[in-house]
Amino acid sequence: MPELFKAILNPQSPRYDDWLRVLGQDSVPLKSPQTHLANLGDEADVEVYSLDIEKLSEGQSDRLATWIAEKFGVAPKIARDAIASLGFPVRAVDVHVSYDLRAFV
Repeated sequence: MPELFKAILNPQSPRYDDWLRVLGQDSVPLKSPQTHLANLGDEADVEVYSLDIEKLSEGQSDRLATWIAEKFGVAPKIARDAIASLGFPVRAVDVHVSYDLRAFV
């Protein structure tokens, strides 16, 4: 069954290089094309998508955990456990989402 939506990294995003390093590609696996609001640190009501962590390869998961561990000064295992239990937001401004027109027919 073809995918009804696709997400790719936004090259204009200030986090483009970080995401490209983590994912190793421009394609971003999202759970849904629907956004929701999240509080990210000091920023309230940030529009985000939910990363589909189950679709990440082992290498991608490891790089994501390492990136988050370095960013927040925690052990990679703690970052990995938090991602597994809480999920992971992707800022809407960091990706472009496109739809297959068959989704609307």
